[in-house]
Amino acid sequence: MTAEELRDAGIPIDPEDELAMLKAESAIEYISNNTTLTADITDPATIKALPAQAKLFIVKYSALMEAETGVASESLGGMSQSFDTSNRNGLLFDLAESLLGPYMKSQMKFTQATKRW
Repeated sequence: MTAEELRDAGIPIDPEDELAMLKAESAIEYISNNTTLTADITDPATIKALPAQAKLFIVKYSALMEAETGVASESLGGMSQSFDTSNRNGLLFDLAESLLGPYMKSQMKFTQATKRW
């Protein structure tokens, strides 16, 4: 998939930025693996057919991967609170749930017991 094909599909990407291209492909793979949506990197038509939330997820995914991580804090009056932003998996799952909620596959997995006790 090329940057031009992504832009034609409605996903803004800089054609000169190879890292942005890798992030977009990674986001498409995430959508393909974790949702009921059909997203095939080798088929631009499937990317173009994605709903707007999925295209926004691809853009936000790239921004999340660029964001600095660490501890963020805020204070108001005499109170303050801190947040740990180093867990990208949690942030990514929250982003996916908020944008792709109706399409998300269940994260629950069942394993059959091979031996009793």
